[in-house]
Amino acid sequence: MFPFLKISLILVLSMLSQLTIAQHQQFTPNELWTDTKGVHINAHGGGMLYFQGKYYWYGEYKSENTSSAMVGFTCYSSTNLINWNNEGVVLAVSDDEKSDIAKGCIMERPKVVYNAKTKQFVMWFYLELKGQNYKAARVALVVSDSPIGRFKYLRSYRPNAGIYTLNFTLEQKNAALTESDFPKSWTAEWSLAVKNGLFLQRDLPGGQMSRDMSIFMDDNAKTYHIFASEKNQTLQIAELADDYQSHDGRFVRVIEGKHNEALAIFKKDGKNFLITSDCTGWTPKYPIDTRYIWLPIEFKNNIPVITWKDNWKY
Repeated sequence: MFPFLKISLILVLSMLSQLTIAQHQQFTPNELWTDTKGVHINAHGGGMLYFQGKYYWYGEYKSENTSSAMVGFTCYSSTNLINWNNEGVVLAVSDDEKSDIAKGCIMERPKVVYNAKTKQFVMWFYLELKGQNYKAARVALVVSDSPIGRFKYLRSYRPNAGIYTLNFTLEQKNAALTESDFPKSWTAEWSLAVKNGLFLQRDLPGGQMSRDMSIFMDDNAKTYHIFASEKNQTLQIAELADDYQSHDGRFVRVIEGKHNEALAIFKKDGKNFLITSDCTGWTPKYPIDTRYIWLPIEFKNNIPVITWKDNWKY
């Protein structure tokens, strides 16, 4: 064999080997999931957007020794949900220490929707300001003309300042509950007070706490911000304005007085389903190696059921 043919064959075999490594045939929950270049996908706490025949996966870039935002949000694209191409960082943290998204802040749960009227991609996410631990509890907003960014930062805030929920009763409004009336947490009396709006009343002037969150677009393009609020004791569902860039002031409380986070919502056969977890706490000692667990939702007697599978195909 001529030397140049041998070298060419080696290169071809090497390329084929890389393609074999990068192509996945099925979902394997909690195993190492690599992108089309063979690199572990780094897009945690993610959200999905389907646009013009392609899926976009937005998530938090995790570093080796901290879950604080040292890079920003990444995006991956796919046509089959199994093999993902790295589109890079779509929202980078800022080197400006005065910025809401200064390097070292906490940025989580990015969710993107496309507004057909404005022709913009709108991303909402959960933000904690640098150096304040989990005190700020804000929602933040960025926009882009492309699904792969980069996104432009607009603002962060607490939603619906000075506005009561639509399902908050007159009796609850007049109760005038204060934290000093309930010095011990997690008692029956305290839990009832939370359910009746203890923290909602406390946060009314400056806006409601907004932590773990999702964005849901209904069939009529009406879009909602669903988020853990009131010290994660209650979920709130808030309507967004028609441009998806602000809240319109209409919102409700659901699962009041419970303890929920990591929520997701989907629609099947005209009915909306909300899935959420209890607040359990977590510590990934090596965040960059955090794995993904994707499992199918199956229905039994019209009830969604999730069961463990070592591997599966759709």
